[in-house]
Amino acid sequence: MITTTATVTQSLASVSTNVALLMDLPGGSTMKVTDAVRDITYDGVTYLAHGSVQFTNGGSVDRKTQLTIDSYTVNFGQADRTAYDLYKDNSLVGAAASIYLAFLDDAGALLDPTSVLQVYSGQVHSWGLSKEFTVKLSNQWAAFDIQHGRTTSTTSQEEIYPGDTFFEYSYMEELATKWGL
Repeated sequence: MITTTATVTQSLASVSTNVALLMDLPGGSTMKVTDAVRDITYDGVTYLAHGSVQFTNGGSVDRKTQLTIDSYTVNFGQADRTAYDLYKDNSLVGAAASIYLAFLDDAGALLDPTSVLQVYSGQVHSWGLSKEFTVKLSNQWAAFDIQHGRTTSTTSQEEIYPGDTFFEYSYMEELATKWGL
């Protein structure tokens, strides 16, 4: 269950709801972007209205009984050189990234400071450059560091710890349920 503020609840109940995505990508202030038509400031961070930014996901995010890799892609049109310069040395691969859903008023501004919900938390999985610069985000299972001796499944866990069913429930997370996009 997701708890929302009265402002968000009222917005959801109205005939039309204005929303925007805020993408908090690693790489400094130029990588805090929104798909809104104007810049949005939330929690002291200004998310830049990037006219050529497009956001797609690899599928809806929901809870499942098996481990899954949820991924999202942010495309910067026209092969954005600024983004490329930040990512070209691969130092930001594995860095944390978040996506928020912001509820807006008719003028395109935040309804209030509490009208933003975090809908995704992950990390930079990879980037690419062709006609446009692309950053792919994935959850923790995409970049799971496998080390010698580390168990990564129920079978391998039970080889070392008979009867231990830790991985049977590993899909359950401590974080609040997030809305899929």
